[in-house]
Amino acid sequence: MPMDMTPDDVRRITALAGKLGSDHDGEVIAVSRQLRRLAADRDLSMPELLATAGCNGHAAEPKPKPAPEPGPEPLWSRPTSLQDGLRQALDFPQHLTEWELVFAGDVWLRDWLTDRQRQVAQRILSKVHAAETGERVSPEDWA
Repeated sequence: MPMDMTPDDVRRITALAGKLGSDHDGEVIAVSRQLRRLAADRDLSMPELLATAGCNGHAAEPKPKPAPEPGPEPLWSRPTSLQDGLRQALDFPQHLTEWELVFAGDVWLRDWLTDRQRQVAQRILSKVHAAETGERVSPEDWA
């Protein structure tokens, strides 16, 4: 039997569903997994979860977007924190494996990381930094 949803549940599911259109593959994968967990917790399928939250695909017709102007390539800058670095790393998916993209998309908003998550995040930052700048940095150099 599906659990009743609170208004907060509906807002959270709606916000997560909106992120499925992200240009960052890692973020889309992480959001999909969060939605799948929420559906499983409520004994619902993904379509049932989204429909229950009002995300039934019958929204108003979207306005056509103007053709995007080509912008500059994203630039890597030394991050101020591991979370900032993981968020930046999502802009450089060409340097990361699918697993690393999912990991970065899943943990970059967390307030704290386990020691193992911190080690993985440091390794990802070193990898992207080296690929973008040509400068080798030890994973331990990332605070």
